[in-house]
Amino acid sequence: MGLVSHTIVFTADGLYYPPTGLRSLQVILRGAGGGAGKGGGGGGAAVATRKIGGTDLTRTGGVYDPVEVVVGAGGAGGTTGAPGGASSFGDLVCPGGEGGTADGMVAAVGGCSVMRGGAGGSQALPNGGDTSSGPVRLLAGGGGGGYPGGPGLGRGGASGLVPGGTGIGGAGVSWPPLWEVAQSGSGGAAYSAGTGGAGGFPAGGGGGGLTGGAGAAGVVAVVELVQEA
Repeated sequence: MGLVSHTIVFTADGLYYPPTGLRSLQVILRGAGGGAGKGGGGGGAAVATRKIGGTDLTRTGGVYDPVEVVVGAGGAGGTTGAPGGASSFGDLVCPGGEGGTADGMVAAVGGCSVMRGGAGGSQALPNGGDTSSGPVRLLAGGGGGGYPGGPGLGRGGASGLVPGGTGIGGAGVSWPPLWEVAQSGSGGAAYSAGTGGAGGFPAGGGGGGLTGGAGAAGVVAVVELVQEA
């Protein structure tokens, strides 16, 4: 029948079983967003797709070995935010964002990659960090969460074309179009007197507040090109 493309999306840990007839595959990973304290959580990184030829995967007795897939868990928010977990496909790893600090003096760093996550908001820069990989490509890391810096400040960071969370503790935008293989979630907005907004799925950092908002989980997608009989 020729070459056929399939997309498998992992939102939880699992195993990828390469099919018979696999010619190549691309892997798209987003790390999880960091949870916030008063300072916003950093957004998770994105790892650019990497083509892996079917001949590069290990086999046992002529059958492809399964590949372990780990999906990073979003960092919990609180007085101090927890970091977001890394996502991985075999030995290919995509870092999560740092957790926000209790006072927001130092900005939480977004997951480090060529397409890094946005930084969390801080006293010096209350708005969460925006992230983009250019005017054409949609794939980008998650936006950073905001810091409660006063009226009109403390919004969540954007991720590419996905706008950040706004208002008082507004959540970041989740499940944007093409989230499976391209767009990531944005950062949550801050709330000085309550709980900051949750980061948008996937990879958005939590917004800062009296209690910090949670970061969003990561995601792993595998796009197969298979020769079918």
